[in-house]
Amino acid sequence: MKEGFYLAEEQNFKDNFNLYFQKNNLTQEEQEVKINRINKLKIEIESNNKISTTFTTKNKGDLLEEYFNLVLDLNNKLISYSKNVRTLDNEIDFVIDLKKVAKILRSQEIIPKYIPDHFLVECKNYNAVLGVTYINKFHSLLKIKDYNLGIFIAFNGITGEKEKGWFAGFGLIKKINLLSFHTDDFPLICYADKKRLFSLENILKESDYDLFDWIDNLREETKLDVFKDFEF
Repeated sequence: MKEGFYLAEEQNFKDNFNLYFQKNNLTQEEQEVKINRINKLKIEIESNNKISTTFTTKNKGDLLEEYFNLVLDLNNKLISYSKNVRTLDNEIDFVIDLKKVAKILRSQEIIPKYIPDHFLVECKNYNAVLGVTYINKFHSLLKIKDYNLGIFIAFNGITGEKEKGWFAGFGLIKKINLLSFHTDDFPLICYADKKRLFSLENILKESDYDLFDWIDNLREETKLDVFKDFEF
């Protein structure tokens, strides 16, 4: 009798744990609608970057922001966010704040411990690759506002080649992150191009905490970009 009681209590705990720590409070139907829209947006974003269309840079940027907005919605029990936040001379695409559930999961290392309570995401969907000006601006914003983590999404990439040296856009991000991995005074910038952004699709299917797994993957790739040029 006692054994059956304890087994039932254990199962009840597991059920309540899974319910409390699930990543969103959406119904299955609501989740499917958002995931289907994500899949359609991927096709739309790619097609508008391959051919000449009447889409302006703003239109293309809005599509990219909607894509990431839906990813955030699928994690609405873990995070809250503000969109298009105006500062004196800038607009921040997404300011993301961890909710209590995410902070508990972080304390248990179920999501990475380095994820801060607040971080920024910038989405850029320009026709050209982006140079150091955009990266410097984002880095300055992180520093001024005292954020330790920023996700910089440049759909068509940034200048320079990550395999070759420390110059142009890639080089600047590597320099910033080299300092970030050694001191708390510099924020970490995780960079995502088209390939890294759309890797979210696989994680959405496989992971309970997909947003944080994606960020962790970006951080590991960032770390590899920085330290592969060094011999220890």
